[in-house]
Amino acid sequence: MTRCGMVYATNPDRQLVAVTDEKGFTVLALDSGPAEIGDSLTSDDEGNFWFNTTRSVRLVAYPKVRGVRTSDLREYLFPKPETRGQLK
Repeated sequence: MTRCGMVYATNPDRQLVAVTDEKGFTVLALDSGPAEIGDSLTSDDEGNFWFNTTRSVRLVAYPKVRGVRTSDLREYLFPKPETRGQLK
């Protein structure tokens, strides 16, 4: 099923982007291609290839998680580094 959405947020190195969809956000892991906040994206049926309609280029991206709420985006885009030797 083809999906359409807009890039709502990215992490600093633009390897993960959050795309709006009908059930919240889909977080994509980009293999190649540019994506900036505000770009419109359309996927192929499998969701592995995305077309950036704003820039007229093809992206290779893999959905990491679907249906993410706005309040949880930070957790997915900016994961906290593991802390070692933490006191309990």
